[in-house]
Parts: sequence; C-alpha cells; structure tokens
Amino acid sequence: MRRLFLVATALAMAGCSGGGGGPAAQPNPRATTPVSPQSNYVKPTFTLVIPARQSSARSRKPQYISSAIASVKITLTADSVGIDPTTISGNPATTNVTCGSPPCTVTVNGPPTPPGTDSFTVVTYDAQNATGHTLNAGQLNNQTVAAGQSNSETITLGAIPAALTVTGVPSGGSALTAGTQSQTATVSIGATDAHGDAIPTGHTPPVFYVDATGAALSITLSDPDTLQHGSCVVDSGTSTCTGAAATSVTFSGPDVTKVLAYDGLAENPVTLTASASGATNGTASFQPKLNAPVFNGSQATPSGVALTGSPDIDLFATSGIGSTGTESFTESGWTNSPYGNALTFANTGACTTGTGITAASMADIATITAGTNSTTNGTPITATVVATPKPGSCPSKISDGLTLNTTDGSATLTVTYTSSSIGGSSRHRHN
Repeated sequence: MRRLFLVATALAMAGCSGGGGGPAAQPNPRATTPVSPQSNYVKPTFTLVIPARQSSARSRKPQYISSAIASVKITLTADSVGIDPTTISGNPATTNVTCGSPPCTVTVNGPPTPPGTDSFTVVTYDAQNATGHTLNAGQLNNQTVAAGQSNSETITLGAIPAALTVTGVPSGGSALTAGTQSQTATVSIGATDAHGDAIPTGHTPPVFYVDATGAALSITLSDPDTLQHGSCVVDSGTSTCTGAAATSVTFSGPDVTKVLAYDGLAENPVTLTASASGATNGTASFQPKLNAPVFNGSQATPSGVALTGSPDIDLFATSGIGSTGTESFTESGWTNSPYGNALTFANTGACTTGTGITAASMADIATITAGTNSTTNGTPITATVVATPKPGSCPSKISDGLTLNTTDGSATLTVTYTSSSIGGSSRHRHN
C-alpha cells in the first residue's frame, strides 16, 4: 500500500524563528525597500499530514497514497522585499520524511523567509535529500508572512504524471458501428508517476496534474482523423465530425472525462495520442465495427444476364444482349448517405476448372469496371465480355478497400462466359 502525502498541506509559520547567523542577503538591484539582515528572517514550518491507509472495503477508490515519499523540498520563489531568493542561504530547504505507521503528522522547516508577501513551491520525492523521482508538487503564492506571530495557510499538491494511458476508446467487440451517426464514447486519461505508481481516480478533492514546479499541467488528447463523418474528440455532447480537421481536448486530472464522437463513416483504425510536457505519450486505437458489402439484386441489369437472386453475371455473346451486365452492391457506412463512397473490385480469385472450361483468369472472360456510386442503390459493377472470350467462371472481390475488412468484409461477384462447349449446368453459382 502507498501512504498519502496529504494533498492539502497545512503551512504553519512561526513568526519569531530566526534563520540563524547567516550572511546578509544581497539586495535585488531593482529594490528600493531597505533589506533586513538574514538573521531577522522568519523560518516557516510546514505540517505534512499523512493519513492512515484505507480499509479494504474502500480500496476501489483510494486516496492518493504513496509510501514512496521520502523527502520534501520547499523553495522560496518570490518575496515583496525585493531580495533575489536564490541568494538566501538555506533556500531551498530539504527535509527527509518518514512515517512508520500512518496516520502521522510530520513538521518540516521551510527556508529562511523575509517577512512580507512571499511565494513558495513544495515538491515531494521518492528518495532522500530531494533526489530520485518527483511525485507531487504545489505552489503557494502571495502568502502574507508576519514576524512575531503564527501564520497558517493551505497548499494543494498535484500529481506529476510520468507515463500516460488513454482509456475508454472503443475497439474490437465494443467498437462503435459504421453506418450509425452521432455515436459517442466517454474517454479519460490515466497516468502513473515516476515511481511507477498509478495516479488514482475517486479522490476527494480530485487529484489534478502538475509539472515539477507545481504549475497546472494540461494533458492533450489528439485525434488525427480528418475525414468527414469519421471520429473526433469534443469536450461534451455529440458531434457529426464534419470539420474535416484533426481535433484535440485537454485533461486537468484523472477524473476528467471527454467525448470521442463517431459519425459512422467506415474507416481504417485511428490512433489517438495523449501527450504532456515531461510525460511519456499514451495511445489508443479507435477501430469502428465495419459492415460487409451487400448485393442489391433490385439493380441487376439486363434481366437474364445479371441475375437478381445472386451476384452473378452470365455472359453468352460477344456483342449485344449477353455481352455485358451490371450488378450493384451497398455497404452501410460507406456507400449510403451521408458518406457516398464507391466500392472497389479485385479480380484475384481462382477461376473454376473442368471439362470445356479454358478461362484461367477474369481477363479471359470480361473486363470489370465500377460505376458512379448512388447513395440509394450502391455502387454498380459492370462486366463486359472481351473480344475473344474463353468459357469459364471467375470471381471478382467487391470491397471498400479498408484494412479492417480485408478478411471477411467483402462480397463476391461471379462472372461466367458460356459457349457451345460448356453447358449451363457447368456454370459456377455463388449464393
């Protein structure tokens, strides 16, 4: 289990603690306010509250706990007196932290601080003496520090992400389906810190991301899809993704969620990337569930050559009726509105063999062409007999050409040429 470095860290400043015998700080050349010697500085104290581990019943929503925290560095970054903080002896102040049996409270000293308005950063490490990996950080800006009295304030530490993950992007069996518009999925960005521990969700208050200086850190999730009606990332709601440009959204912490929108275009996988300064990118592949092309028998022409019951064109003449025929194919998410893309063909399948059959490839029988797609009727595929056809039967693969549909996302158009040497019973039929 990990121990919590309390995200809300109490700052208790003892007003009369001196810095002790150090040399006077060099004044900032731009300052006009007289500078007191460092012996008159306040030494603030910071109280770190490390709570007990949670019970197993609540382990599904843990606090931000890390037994890896071994030291804390507190740095004075600015003051109203006009002194350059880097010239102050003892700034930053580093303290090694141990907490054998949480809960416990650990008090550490900050650096010598001129009374006035001061700013600090607090950074935690997984090794002693402010070495190893940075885990948490926070800023306390414009804090009034008065001499001779107790000063208290609260600083909130954020989590420093080192490696990112993208969750919620549909793929495989959970994929969104091509052909349906305005689909959405909730996505988020997870992270591990540099020690290798997961930065958790469900914390109260919510964990937020920071860089090693304590400044708020935004993680960007980018979707490179530039196709209309494809995928895009948005802050909320739905989108038809018609911008034809890459999109991006930002995340401030692991509990923040955004929306991956998908408008139903059949497309190849899209890789989304999460990135942030100082962190290893995280990626996730969006893979829509595609549909196979479907034979549209209502558009088969002419009758008796292009069959209506199956995707077959039976050629039997070198000119006129019987020399050409057309079949149409549709695919939801590809040929229909609002997508309107044409299907393609590939004459790579093996032709039938047997007595009286001499065609070895589609080139021995016919030439195949794809016509202009209709969003209502699909893509027409036409077979036209060659000048000297050979008897036989050959397949043409009808597909959308996408990588996800290379195995079973296709239909077969069978083209047959019959001469006096081959009977109708020898024709290949594809059902």
